[in-house]
Amino acid sequence: MLIGNKIRKIREFKNFTQEYVAERLNMSQSSYSRIESNEIDVSVIKLQQIADLFEIKVNELIDFDSKYFFNNVNAQTINGDLNIISDRERVLYEQQIQNLKNEVDYLKKILNSALIK
Repeated sequence: MLIGNKIRKIREFKNFTQEYVAERLNMSQSSYSRIESNEIDVSVIKLQQIADLFEIKVNELIDFDSKYFFNNVNAQTINGDLNIISDRERVLYEQQIQNLKNEVDYLKKILNSALIK
């Protein structure tokens, strides 16, 4: 998988928009989009900035493989589950779950306030 695809997968997993990431990297959204679409090469400095924003190490970004990350539920051995995701990937997964729970709570509040009116 090309680095731009890996960056996009992690960004989506973290529930960040391209606009949000581009702003934090002090670049335009269109330039950032070109990184994700592999139209331009990413400098080592920019790669470090992206990894810092995603709260992962550069080597974790480079080594990221979504098939292991997203298919871990299906990975089993005779003796039980095979742990094939890193601790950092597990933390990302747990953060995503918490983000989704927060979003559900927020939407419930909006619905409740609309019903009260």
